[in-house]
Amino acid sequence: MFVTFYLSWIKGLRPDRRRRGALRRWYWHLRQYVGPRQVIAFHHDGRTWPLRQGNGPDIGITGVGPQAGRIASAVAAKGGLPLKLIQARLQAGHRIVHASTAEAGLLAWGWIVLPGLALGAGFESGLSLEIGDGMGYLYDFVTLSAARGQGLYRQCLDYAAHFCVAHGAMTVGIYCREENLASHRGILAAGFQAPRRITVLRLGPWARLQVPQRSWWCRVGRTVALRDLIDG
Repeated sequence: MFVTFYLSWIKGLRPDRRRRGALRRWYWHLRQYVGPRQVIAFHHDGRTWPLRQGNGPDIGITGVGPQAGRIASAVAAKGGLPLKLIQARLQAGHRIVHASTAEAGLLAWGWIVLPGLALGAGFESGLSLEIGDGMGYLYDFVTLSAARGQGLYRQCLDYAAHFCVAHGAMTVGIYCREENLASHRGILAAGFQAPRRITVLRLGPWARLQVPQRSWWCRVGRTVALRDLIDG
């Protein structure tokens, strides 16, 4: 009697689980096209002293050259980005800041857009960022789980920000999701200032951006000026 009841209960439960799974997948698919995102934007003006690296992992910058291929392969293997995308970014002029040791290899990395290259970068909800004259931009930073707690994110941000300033940037921008408190703390610890809350509301082919004092609509696929997000 109990076994019969249990099997009938399982048969009745399975469709519910399938429906819940389908609804969950449908929800996350819909979130790509409808819904709000909250992010926090920061800027760095290079007026702080660079952090000392100490005896930790070596931190460097890679663009093109013999080392670029090795770093690109390591980022693809450890970070999951397609190698072709990494190579395309490097060929376009983006740089990689990276932290590594001889024993463990690559531990942390992130991407840099230097001023004067007229390069763009991805943003939220299908929008892209336009990096203006005199501005640098940092994005897509990763620290491997085994290397967390060593301050590598903060050190890479600091190194990259001062690298941008040394190459002509008056302001260096970065942003993170509002719920990413660890990233928020690391960005502030690296000398970035003036956090600004930005809401991006996606409604199908349109997106509404709201910063302090103003808001505006733009079509998905268009570019948004980084300066508008930082200075507003």
